[in-house]
Amino acid sequence: MTDRLQIARARRSDLDAYIDLLEEIAEWLAARGIRQYLPGTFRASRAYFAESIRRGEVHWAFVDDTMVGAVRLLNEDAVVWPEVPEGESVYVYNLVVRRDRARRELGVRILDWAERETQAMGRIFLRLDCYADNAFLRRYYANAGFLACGEVDARYPAPVGTIRLQRYEKRVHPVPAAARRPARSPSPGGSGAAWESGAPGRDTLARIPLERGASSRSRWETRPTPSSRPC
Repeated sequence: MTDRLQIARARRSDLDAYIDLLEEIAEWLAARGIRQYLPGTFRASRAYFAESIRRGEVHWAFVDDTMVGAVRLLNEDAVVWPEVPEGESVYVYNLVVRRDRARRELGVRILDWAERETQAMGRIFLRLDCYADNAFLRRYYANAGFLACGEVDARYPAPVGTIRLQRYEKRVHPVPAAARRPARSPSPGGSGAAWESGAPGRDTLARIPLERGASSRSRWETRPTPSSRPC
């Protein structure tokens, strides 16, 4: 049977499991000298992530019945992209894949899904960033078809502070206006952390085949198109 990557929106009751996953990845990166997430930052920002889940920004990724990762999609990002008009882009944050599920190109598949979401909302750019000195992620995003858009000093509230970031974008082709849907609505509450038993029982947003030997690009990917204006 072909494995499928399923995307489902996080529930408010998932907060503890979500924070635990982010901290696990932060500690793994720090132990290897990779500067991207600072251990302890996510627990210190618990209220922020609770609100992010409530706004419908946090999404789980499952393969069959197993949680394998997560991603946040934001509708606006005035801190990193202050010059960008509202309603033009979708922004990727906190893309993480469990370490025991790495090497299956799951991160790329999740980015493919984020492109599709961007199209469905009628927006024309998928944007993201990483620490400016994170050579691994800079290569990763470039290989995924994102264009580098310069560095910026992003100023976040404590405990994060000011960090130097490299910005990336990918232009997508929106679906026709009649087929578009609005931005994500607030997330349902739910009872219990249902991620432990997988996507069943949730509102699954996408099912993506993970075929052995398949290309790292999903079948609905838009071809990268150079930006029509400077980043």
